[in-house]
Amino acid sequence: MLFRSECVVSEANKKAIREAVARGVIVTIATGRMYESAQKIAKEIGIDVPLIAYNGALVQTAVSEEVLMKRCLDEDAARAVLDLFREKGWYIQLYRDDTLYVDKATDDTRAYEARVETTAVEIGEAFYENPRDILKMLAISDPEKIDFVEETVHASFAGKVFAPRSMPRFLEIVNAKVNKGE
Repeated sequence: MLFRSECVVSEANKKAIREAVARGVIVTIATGRMYESAQKIAKEIGIDVPLIAYNGALVQTAVSEEVLMKRCLDEDAARAVLDLFREKGWYIQLYRDDTLYVDKATDDTRAYEARVETTAVEIGEAFYENPRDILKMLAISDPEKIDFVEETVHASFAGKVFAPRSMPRFLEIVNAKVNKGE
């Protein structure tokens, strides 16, 4: 792991990574976060490498910003997930074009924005109307409730989405063929 909870890359790690790259080692950053977050880290370290963002849904170079691979959620699966979350009243946010969208900002939205240093775009009912080009969805809930949300998503969308837990309160939802290793 490049950094711990404080999201800071140590000087020792920066130096080691730059030395490895200089010796011809292929280095990348793989994260569930937005491309913008991975790009900040690469620039901070001083490397121009392909970045794996959104758990592998997007691979894009750090400096030239060339998209090497993009695998969005299947439109029908995305619509079904959004319908389920809307019906149940569960919180979910989505990512399209490296922008975070919510229907309505909540305390969970504000806490997430602070954690990853981004700003959500609040779009109301339009949030549920366009399931195209979604790289990732993120469900956030209390640890007791997120277990049930996770079970429901896995049972309802088996083979249609990949839904790993990234934090005790976070369930990430991406294309079924996506993972950081792929």
